[in-house]
Amino acid sequence: MPTETSFQAKGNHSLRRNFSWTLFGSGFYSACQWGVVVVLAKLGRPEAVGQFALALGIVTPVMMLCSLQMRQVLQTDVKREFSFADYLTLRLITTLAAFALAIGIAHLSGLNLTTIRVVTLVALMKSTDGVADIFYGSWQRRERMDMIARSLILNGTVSTTLLAIAIWRTESLVLAVAASAVGSAAALVYTLASPSTPTPSRLRPMRSLRTLWPLVRVSAPLGVVSMLISLNQSMPRYFIERSLGSRQLSVFAAISYFVLVGSMIVGALSQSASARLARYYAAGQRQDFVTLCGRMVGIGALLGVAGIGVAYFFGGWILRVMYRPEYAQSKDVFTWTMVAAAIGYCAWMLGCAITAARVFREQLPLFALTAIVSAVGCMILAPSHGLLGAAWATVIAAAFQLAGSLVIGHRTLRRMPASMSPSEVGRLHPEEVP
Repeated sequence: MPTETSFQAKGNHSLRRNFSWTLFGSGFYSACQWGVVVVLAKLGRPEAVGQFALALGIVTPVMMLCSLQMRQVLQTDVKREFSFADYLTLRLITTLAAFALAIGIAHLSGLNLTTIRVVTLVALMKSTDGVADIFYGSWQRRERMDMIARSLILNGTVSTTLLAIAIWRTESLVLAVAASAVGSAAALVYTLASPSTPTPSRLRPMRSLRTLWPLVRVSAPLGVVSMLISLNQSMPRYFIERSLGSRQLSVFAAISYFVLVGSMIVGALSQSASARLARYYAAGQRQDFVTLCGRMVGIGALLGVAGIGVAYFFGGWILRVMYRPEYAQSKDVFTWTMVAAAIGYCAWMLGCAITAARVFREQLPLFALTAIVSAVGCMILAPSHGLLGAAWATVIAAAFQLAGSLVIGHRTLRRMPASMSPSEVGRLHPEEVP
């Protein structure tokens, strides 16, 4: 089997080609995730979407924390400070820890048995995705977004199809989520079997923790940041479930999935451009870095404005067609959710550039404060204004995040390294770095 470095010559696909592959793959996968919610809303019991959303709200922050966002660290590691074996070994260790922690939280939260089972299955599914994700980082560093897209398409197709069949035949959310987890397993098998996957002979799963500690120190801040981002996104769900109940949570969660339409484009562009932004920053190519970042933020803003317009003028009709007639009563919630999404898209693009510059620690206080702002907003507004209040809280939190990202981005630019010579820049190229 070929080694990782032997595939460097096949990397460096054009940004447009990588964006197209990432948009198609991520878009297809996001559509499948949305399809899961639509299927549960139409075929499952009224509380099914709420239970599934709550399980995601418990599992995702834990997985994001323990993953340490090593995929981002790996694909921005243009100087090869750590080997792929280090990244994979640490990912396996942290994934096992995250799985155990998520199940422990579910048992300690006083949830009913069905929800605990759903949490356990979602944790298993996300753990499998997490192992595949570290291989995606290796492909992304070599700008092989086509390989990632194929794996995501397989995952989404199998997961959504099996879940739909299970919920249709049994009406059991537990069996449906178990069937969906098969898609994650299929994607992992595909990833491991791919000819461009690093050879097992190069992996050293028995590396000591002391050897891996430098990687933990580099990755930990970004892991906490990712956990805080996920926690911030899940914050309204916690308060809605506690104060308004599972049925209202089902409505809010279903509306929130419309954000995926823009997120798949924003995510595709940020994933495609992050490795290039990392090289621009490391090489001191300030103009190239700023220009690409500016275009990304502009695209995020345009997508956000379009989403607001669609929600304002057609929100009621869309909710009625996609879900059930009673969902159309929450048209205003839909509009404000898209306002928060528009601000969030811009903040996302700025965060991508900051992460590409390997500025990890400075993002910690920003997202910690953003999570606090979100929690306080939900605590005050959700009980008194219901779902609309929860949507307002997401707008406030997104605006705070964007303002903080602008400040950190400005500081990051001021610290950009001096411009490299052409020969030094060449050593950062994915085709030439061993």
